[in-house]
Amino acid sequence: MPNRKPPSKSRASSKNPSEPFDENHRGKNALKMLARELANNYFDVSVGYSLRGDALIEQYKRVFRPPENEPHGRDYKDVPRVRNIVLVGAGVPYAAFGGVQFPLAKDAVNLLREKLGVAGLRDALGKYDSSDPEIRDRFAEEEKIFSQLYSIQNPHEDFETQLAILSKFYTPRQIRGALKDIYDLRFYPHIVFETIAHLLKHRFVDAVISYNFDEVLDQAILEEVREGEHRYVVSDGDIVEDLRNIMFDDTLKVPLYIKPHGTITHKSSLRFTKDEYVGMPSDLLAFTRKILRGHTRNDPSAQEDQFSVNLISIGFAFTSIELIELLRKHPSLRIFHINLATKDNPERLAKEVNKLENPGVEQYLIGIDPDSPDGGDETWPTMSSAIRSLFDTTFERFERIYKPRHLSRHEIVHALLFNEDTESWKAGLAGRPRGCGARIPTDPRDYFYARLCVELALALLKGNGRIDLTTLVDDRVGIYYGIVAQL
Repeated sequence: MPNRKPPSKSRASSKNPSEPFDENHRGKNALKMLARELANNYFDVSVGYSLRGDALIEQYKRVFRPPENEPHGRDYKDVPRVRNIVLVGAGVPYAAFGGVQFPLAKDAVNLLREKLGVAGLRDALGKYDSSDPEIRDRFAEEEKIFSQLYSIQNPHEDFETQLAILSKFYTPRQIRGALKDIYDLRFYPHIVFETIAHLLKHRFVDAVISYNFDEVLDQAILEEVREGEHRYVVSDGDIVEDLRNIMFDDTLKVPLYIKPHGTITHKSSLRFTKDEYVGMPSDLLAFTRKILRGHTRNDPSAQEDQFSVNLISIGFAFTSIELIELLRKHPSLRIFHINLATKDNPERLAKEVNKLENPGVEQYLIGIDPDSPDGGDETWPTMSSAIRSLFDTTFERFERIYKPRHLSRHEIVHALLFNEDTESWKAGLAGRPRGCGARIPTDPRDYFYARLCVELALALLKGNGRIDLTTLVDDRVGIYYGIVAQL
């Protein structure tokens, strides 16, 4: 094995009390930096250790277009590596589908209370009623305790805090049932989810970590990467204790998809209070820590066997207490936020990251501003436009004969079956909400029939008019045919 340089600790921080993201760390400059890291990871995983030194640098120059074909300080004689990890928060489905089916914060709290029937707690428990001073005072006291314990500014709007308080009135089974009613969503194709799955499949990124309960991204990854071609981690039974069993040339053999808070179809896996986060299964916590901190071995102190990490935080608020602990004093971390650039959100993100106690962490902001449709070099109007721009910039770094597979098939599905003016995909299926175009089906069955036809047409196009039935059964056509057959 070649010698490996330890991860650099000398990255300059972009934080400034008045401007947490300067011009080199935001907008298109940030996007170009991330595109370079994605392209480099694709190259590194593709080449592995098959080339060394000057031969590796010459191949790098052949693959990428000038002036992007300089290694930019990457000393390939020592084979430095970076692990790219996508971190998915609740802001992703909310940005894609709106707040009707993917509520955030206060809206999610209100919907959960409605599902549980909080107004009738006296009926449910024979003791409390939310309209009585007694229960209001108890809620207020619990909110005060959580605010002081976890430094939460608005506990009455914090989803995790309200879940923890409600768990004092309801059983975990009741709360998990209510959560399933809200977040039991899977078949909602959108270009943002499709692109994340595409990046994972083609190893622009090595792992995706989602803190969401819903399974929209799960379905996108399953269709793109397929079962057996990635490792799905949702419980301690899914982890690998010895990292060497999933490494090849110090690179992950297959991409990882990790859901530390559980997933909605396995209600017992849901972890929805801060106490449960702290009490996560030790094996799952240790495995997630190793991946996030770039380890290639089991010894957390072996810095020579540790990658630098690019954490691509998409729609993530960075308020997760266990994630902060996992990343605290990270030896070599760079964070790319794809998040709102409105109001005080950039300052808030920088403040949350300060809790990592790592002055060397470097932060970038690819900002979303819905009120600025022409953001110039600074922002993008939607998350989907930012994600598209990121992939296109990455794609254009490659010479024509080395270009990776584009998003074309995902763009076709998105264009045919999704209307971005619709507030909610599910609402679009169930009726015709305001702004909904004619392309949105009025019945869920219509969507699955339409999706089957689209996938069959794409299969015909890909095969130049010929179809291999054996291949179709295991592909998207087989998935949607199986659903339609049961309707």
